[in-house]
Order: sequence, then C-alpha cells, then structure tokens
Amino acid sequence: AQSAPPSEAEIAAKAEERKKDGGSHPAYVVAFCGIDEENKHVLTQKLRYLGGRACEEVSECTHLVTTNGRRTEKLLEAICLGKNIVNPYWIVHGYECRQWMGE
Repeated sequence: AQSAPPSEAEIAAKAEERKKDGGSHPAYVVAFCGIDEENKHVLTQKLRYLGGRACEEVSECTHLVTTNGRRTEKLLEAICLGKNIVNPYWIVHGYECRQWMGE
C-alpha cells in the first residue's frame, strides 16, 4: 500500500521552495495507463509535490506510468513516440526520497 499523499499546503510549499532554488528540476509530465482512479489521485498528488504534472494525452507526456506491459493503445503510442515508460514505484520512490530518481 502507498503512503498517504501530500496535502495541498505541502504541494504549495514545495513549489515555493523550488521557485527559490531557481527551478532547476526536470519538468516531468506523466500520463497514466492501467491505474485505478484512487491510485491515480494519490500518484498525481505525489507527482505534483515533486514538481511534475499529469496529463491525459500520451503525445504531451514525458513519461507513461503503467502497472504492466500489457499492449494497450497508450503503451504502443508511448513506445512509438519514444516516451519513458515507468511503473508507479518511480513516483512513489521519488516522493519518499523527496526528489526525482533516475528512470
């Protein structure tokens, strides 16, 4: 089970901290595939805390988060577009460490 997501106040405070640091963090944009709504919400909050944002379209994303390698339309599109394909643990681990981890 995942840890609780950050609050809106924690997300806002972290965003302010990033502004003061000059915003040198990578701008990750994540699309989700095969993630249920509850987990997607928690992962999105953690993603926002880390300075990323979620999107619906694979064409807009830098990373596709998926739980399995099932050949969905989104996964195949991500492969064709050369997107990074990661599992949800990438966001969870980044949140636990308070910084992005390598893909």
